[in-house]
Amino acid sequence: TLNTCQWSNKSKVEALDSISSPHHLSEVVSRTLANACSVLLFAHGNTTKTEVKAICARVEECFASKAYAGRQGKVEDLSKRMVQLEEGADLNCLLTHPNPKEPNSCCYSYFQLGQDTPRLHALASLMAHLLKEPVFSTLRTKQQLGYIVWRGIEVSNGIIGYYIQIVSGMYQANFINQRIQEFLESFFSQNLKMMSAEDFAQAKKSLTGKYEEKDVRMDRENSRYWTEINTSRYHFNRRLGIVGCLRKLALKDVIGLYEKKLLPGSPSRAYMSVQIGSQHKKEHPEGEQKQPPPPSPGSPGGLEANEKKEEVTVRGKADDESPWINFKAMSPLFPERSHIYTSQLRKAAL
Repeated sequence: TLNTCQWSNKSKVEALDSISSPHHLSEVVSRTLANACSVLLFAHGNTTKTEVKAICARVEECFASKAYAGRQGKVEDLSKRMVQLEEGADLNCLLTHPNPKEPNSCCYSYFQLGQDTPRLHALASLMAHLLKEPVFSTLRTKQQLGYIVWRGIEVSNGIIGYYIQIVSGMYQANFINQRIQEFLESFFSQNLKMMSAEDFAQAKKSLTGKYEEKDVRMDRENSRYWTEINTSRYHFNRRLGIVGCLRKLALKDVIGLYEKKLLPGSPSRAYMSVQIGSQHKKEHPEGEQKQPPPPSPGSPGGLEANEKKEEVTVRGKADDESPWINFKAMSPLFPERSHIYTSQLRKAAL
């Protein structure tokens, strides 16, 4: 949602519908490959260096067409960027599902933590590890808000965040969002701040052990290597750097990150809530939600902000991209990913 280079299924369908003939498709593909395509090839497994070179040669032959005859130099790296959410101003995206027969509502709560560094990654992983069981047992088992409750950390284009996603056939998305905020406050005061040193040490030991596990299947090892190549980091022992940071973390570090980035009302919290509401009337009165009102006069594409800048609201339908396009156009971006990350990992692993 916050990536600069991302297209919805609706946009992809519209692009496919614009193809008028096989000849037109061939022209589009040739133009795209010539102007905005580069090749990354990764061979892993029972292959020799000679065999890999032969594979590379065959791939290069496929691209040796007239479309490339006049092109020289390296293809420009169109790296993706992430929208930087404003701290202290919650972003609420209130959408109505376009299908009137869809009974389910969904609430996706995202907390942007910052640029992914070894220490922040270790800190976010430990915080997510402590939240994993309480989020599910409270919101899914006890409160029964929805049949799907997902949570965890998310790294996209060098930016790390924490998310909670709930899909419900009983409650509307705004009610689910309210319960998520209440849970975050109660967990902080009743669980995290009251955690004993022994429980914290055990949680840290458990998470460290997971990072130190050896790959039991080749596809997992392959996935790790390819992620490093595809993100231009090339640090194939990244887990060692994260483990090195994990061992140095204290409970006060986790409390500090939680209080700044997850706790409702924090002036440092960069938060986004995507709420997709069903058009069905819910069984529970407290879960009912009125349809979002139309955008206020003068607001670009459904974008609203109050005078205190404590909240920004994007309204529309789930299949309408225009409000998001306008929001991204007016929002700052994180800087491009830096290779400094690799040196930070190497220092952390020492």
